[in-house]
Amino acid sequence: MISDFQNGFAGNEPIQADGNTNLSLVKLNANDLPNVAVDSVWLLSPVHQANATEKLVVQLRNYGDEDAKNIAVKLNINAQQKAISSLNVPAGKTTIDTLSYSGLALGWQKGTISIKDFPLTFDDQLNFSFKVSAEQKVLSINGKQDGKYIKALFGADRYFKLTEMPEANINYAAFSSYSLIVLNGLANPSSGLAQELKTYIANGGAVVVFPDLDADVTIYSQFLTALNLPAITALNKVPAKVSKIELGHPLFKDVFESLPQNLNLPQVNRYLDFNESNNSNKENLLQLPANKLFFARYTIGNGQVYLSATDLENEDSNFAKHPVFVPLMYKIAFASAKEQPIYYTAMKDNVLESQKINLGANQSLKLVADQFEVIPELRQTNGKTLLYIADQVKRAGFYDLKKADSTLAVVAFNDNRTESDMHYTAQTELQKLFGKQEVVFLDPKSDSIASAVSAKNNGTELWKLCLILSLVFIAIEIVLVRFYPIQKPSLRAH
Repeated sequence: MISDFQNGFAGNEPIQADGNTNLSLVKLNANDLPNVAVDSVWLLSPVHQANATEKLVVQLRNYGDEDAKNIAVKLNINAQQKAISSLNVPAGKTTIDTLSYSGLALGWQKGTISIKDFPLTFDDQLNFSFKVSAEQKVLSINGKQDGKYIKALFGADRYFKLTEMPEANINYAAFSSYSLIVLNGLANPSSGLAQELKTYIANGGAVVVFPDLDADVTIYSQFLTALNLPAITALNKVPAKVSKIELGHPLFKDVFESLPQNLNLPQVNRYLDFNESNNSNKENLLQLPANKLFFARYTIGNGQVYLSATDLENEDSNFAKHPVFVPLMYKIAFASAKEQPIYYTAMKDNVLESQKINLGANQSLKLVADQFEVIPELRQTNGKTLLYIADQVKRAGFYDLKKADSTLAVVAFNDNRTESDMHYTAQTELQKLFGKQEVVFLDPKSDSIASAVSAKNNGTELWKLCLILSLVFIAIEIVLVRFYPIQKPSLRAH
């Protein structure tokens, strides 16, 4: 094996070679090089709206042994410059920066983060893609309550498209088209609804439950436990006030510009008590005294359920009219939006994720770019479609996922950043990776590689030496015969 054994090539995991293989390592000498790379990027905005101001975070990594100063960073989206920055990156460390941008139109966006760094340039650009959607679909299933607060909430923003269904006439087949489902005061939630919601949640959906406080406790408990939520223990009619809000939770990030010392929190006159013996998947958002649940988030499979201890009726609480209600529900809706990964690594990521794609009998998908086309293998799982491309995408860039002539998605690929670290594994470290296995190290400066390889392949060849020695001995014999004739003994007569 002939290599410079760059750190990314050798790795840190033990290497187990075939016991019947003789392994010789030829370590080429290479110099450590300074290098700064665009390591990664992620979006801070959970949803993307036209002409909205959004933010992303870029991370640079310095693989060199010296500090890198004033590295210019540029953000382009659809070939238009959207933001610039300048970063200092300490030796061997990473540095992050937040960039703001706006003015996006509807549809798929092709973004690039780029820097200027020499002598290595292959990792100076990182591609990413995302979609700006025209709307987000929300479903409200209403019981005896008319759902006026949910309707007013999501009807005030044209980005949300609210659909309402009565409890008695639910279209289960439409669940998968909504990113958020709100259960608003259902009087008699059925086991069939629970089963459909379990499938919806398993596929990554989000559900908010505002119970009907006058419903049968036993029926409601069975419904909640079917969703892996806590059972109801009692209806509490003692007025209380929310005592704690989890401001550190991501849902409350950027909600409050400033916080007064005595923060006004919701008040409640009637609420449900729950059996909270198992809280492993629970995140409290708002709590009543004695750490009782008021509004909590439960992670269940790929999805999430938000459970309220009270309804949205004025006589039961002021939650629906409290200032925290609107931003909380908006944040829940935004967080429920499903988004594909914003970029992949060429020659490494062989499975692409997409929202569920339905194909006709004679239809197929194609991943295309300039002078490139591949038909991926499709598999449906958990409400999404997986596309298997093996290792056919070998170059960084943008690829269109097409169904006939329509573009379903734009997929971004980047080169593997493991090649960015221009340090090399020493011979002693390589030996440790092979453990007790017998490995021969050859020095290209002093060893004859050709002889070593020939000896490894053919064994030690002695025929040349035998031939040479034979010729030498024949020559010696000729010389002896010519210059030193043999004296024959004379015959004497007796």
